[in-house]
Amino acid sequence: EPEERWFHMGLSAKLNLRAGRKIDGDTVEWWLSQSKAAQDMVLTVPRAPNFTSLIAEFDDWLRVEDIDFIWAKPPSFDIELLKHAYISAGLDWPFHWAVDRDLRTLLHFAKVRGNFAANNLPFAGEKHNAAHDAAHQARQVILAIK
Repeated sequence: EPEERWFHMGLSAKLNLRAGRKIDGDTVEWWLSQSKAAQDMVLTVPRAPNFTSLIAEFDDWLRVEDIDFIWAKPPSFDIELLKHAYISAGLDWPFHWAVDRDLRTLLHFAKVRGNFAANNLPFAGEKHNAAHDAAHQARQVILAIK
């Protein structure tokens, strides 16, 4: 997938706080243990002037794409955070619950079947950069279902 089709929103910690969202202390400690490049991602100035317009911009992009499933690692974390962002922005979640897919489960069954390619795929890019994480996980899905 060409990077120009990716959507990467610069959703900073500051923008989340201005929107009335909370930041967990354990999460702050976790980010402090990450690379400088990963930390810079959460401290960047966002592209949109406020949280709501940023989520609305993502929603506009998302509705143009032809999406059958939402893969996450795990959905109980990633998708729930995204749903909460939608709620905080006053937007309706655009998906039925049945489109959620768990990458960890898929990777487990790929390994059980003897397919180790997806689990051993080297990471390309900066870990914890949302766009790079999503691209890596998409590559893992493709390898796991082969």
